[in-house]
Amino acid sequence: EYRHSDKFYQKFLGEAKIFKGYFFMEDGSPAPFCIDDFYKNVRCALLHEACTKNNWRINVRNCYLNPEKRLLIQDHHIKRLYRDVLLDKTVEYIDSYFEELKENYELRLNFARKMDSLCELTPDPTNYKWWIDK
Repeated sequence: EYRHSDKFYQKFLGEAKIFKGYFFMEDGSPAPFCIDDFYKNVRCALLHEACTKNNWRINVRNCYLNPEKRLLIQDHHIKRLYRDVLLDKTVEYIDSYFEELKENYELRLNFARKMDSLCELTPDPTNYKWWIDK
């Protein structure tokens, strides 16, 4: 599963509503920012090299360049990610996910299975429904 984490990450960027208008448009028109560019030059560069690459910058605060509190801005050749806006949008996304967990039984089962796996608990389909493969 983790050999394909790039596809999962890119799918998330291309579908999560917090990235609408940045990495995808509802009407299907071209998005202003490229998912692959962000993945390689922000996510991977930060994770593997501790810095962004290819004209990507991370700004700490909303400044005069971003009074609308946008997540991403292209300023000439510099692409700016606003950290504080990303944090706010991530919290908003997680809150909506928690609400969805309350309403969606199957999502809760999948969540429980993933948490057990992350905690390296042995699968036990005799005691826990979420370990039963369909």
